[in-house]
Order: sequence, then structure tokens, then C-alpha cells
Amino acid sequence: MEHLYYWIKQLYFRNSGLDKESVERIIQAINSLRPQYRLAIILRGIEGLSTAQVAEILNWSEAKVKTTLHRARHSEKREASAPQLLNKLRTNV
Repeated sequence: MEHLYYWIKQLYFRNSGLDKESVERIIQAINSLRPQYRLAIILRGIEGLSTAQVAEILNWSEAKVKTTLHRARHSEKREASAPQLLNKLRTNV
């Protein structure tokens, strides 16, 4: 888990549009995800890999990567503001 905190903090420093509170909420949102959702979000949204690269690393189809990311961003387990925060990962990183 400490690697997750490192990645998110790096995101914070790279992306001046996110304040510290938003970064903490993103960490909480990611921590609440199922493991496969978390992995896809980290590889695609934080590491900035392409869908094809994520599919190759996870040995999934590109369709499965896209579906998993969509489900992760819209998971009902997260707080109401988390989907908007996770969408920032997709658009700003």
C-alpha cells in the first residue's frame, strides 16, 4: 500500500490542479476498490500506460481493460465525489 501512496503523491506534485485533500480522497477511493479495479486504475490512470499496454501486462483483452476501468470509476462502494476524482486521473495524467 505504501507504493500506492507514493504514486498518488507523485500525481499530486505533477498535477497542480489537485489539492492535498483531493489526493487523500483519491487514495481512499482507490483503496476501496476491488483488487482488479485498483490494479487497472493504477496502471492506466496513475502510471499513464495505454490500454494496450495494460492489457498486455495483465494478459487481458483491451475490451476487458476498458470495461474494468469503467466499472472502477463508477463503483457504488465509493463516496459520491470519488468518480469525478478518478476521472481527473484519466484526463490529467
